[in-house]
Amino acid sequence: MRPDPPFTLRPAEPRDRAALIALNRDLQAAELALRASRIPPEAVPDSYVDDLLRREAGGDGGVVVALEGAVAAGFAAWRAETDPLEIDPPEVRITDLVVAPAHRRRGVARALVAHVVGRAAAHGATRVLVATLTGNRPALALYGAMGFRPLLATLELPVEAEEPEGGGRPP
Repeated sequence: MRPDPPFTLRPAEPRDRAALIALNRDLQAAELALRASRIPPEAVPDSYVDDLLRREAGGDGGVVVALEGAVAAGFAAWRAETDPLEIDPPEVRITDLVVAPAHRRRGVARALVAHVVGRAAAHGATRVLVATLTGNRPALALYGAMGFRPLLATLELPVEAEEPEGGGRPP
């Protein structure tokens, strides 16, 4: 029998706002290290977290927080979506997943994702989607180990600004 994890999961509440902002900045810093076009962590508006917290109240998504004692170790945010071009019922998309560096490699991310999968089933969804940067090897390993498989490929082509004919600015 596995021992109980050293953390608990619960829906995020307004009192978690400051901790979620700090965790979201950890996420942004990690993504900035992988992709230079990301804004710096301190530039992420606090309203981003406020929007996440409203999902729980709105019923079309939510935020689950992992607590080690009174300390927020990580969180996952998700939303239910219906694609009008799909015949399947709604799907759930994990929009944010972050674990504080001091709490990594202890099952927190796996537990957060498993919680979201359970919420998806309760919503009648038949699948959970998640996107991550291709350089985020720990996330890719986690999702693969949990049974996620590639579905879509997003390709990027950097576009260089061209000098308009005759010089000057484009119309």
